[in-house]
Amino acid sequence: MDNDRSVAIEPLAPELWFERLGLLEASLSEKTKTIECALRHCYHLAQLAPGPVIQLVGCIPDESAFEELLEHERYRDAAERIASSDFFDLTVNVPDGHAVVKVSCPIFSSEAEAVATEASTTILLAWLRIMLEIQKGAQGQSGLLGGPALHTPQSERHRRSTPH
Repeated sequence: MDNDRSVAIEPLAPELWFERLGLLEASLSEKTKTIECALRHCYHLAQLAPGPVIQLVGCIPDESAFEELLEHERYRDAAERIASSDFFDLTVNVPDGHAVVKVSCPIFSSEAEAVATEASTTILLAWLRIMLEIQKGAQGQSGLLGGPALHTPQSERHRRSTPH
């Protein structure tokens, strides 16, 4: 079997991709999935992001670097890597033992928030929720995210992971 990782990854259909994000958000909210498992699942979904959504997803780290974060239980760092994008403003506050994360996407006038005991869970939940909010706002418009074009120097990124 050929282990060449430079092979292009086929994106999921938009409807399926957003459905999977919704299922992941629900399982994380209901605490039926561990943060390590949810981060790994989300990482792989990010690799499979459809069409223009890949630009919103941003530049995900190299898989071996990401797995190393998980191996060393650096879950917050892993969640921040997934949630980092030029299109999102992420605010993390940890008052009174609970993490509060707000994420906004100004070009889509969307916001999402999450509150949980662990910052890593909260960051991932907020990212999942903003992506689902953007999808809701895009329904009924032409194209998956018909609306503002995603033009930044980093919008020329390719689907493959890059070292972080």
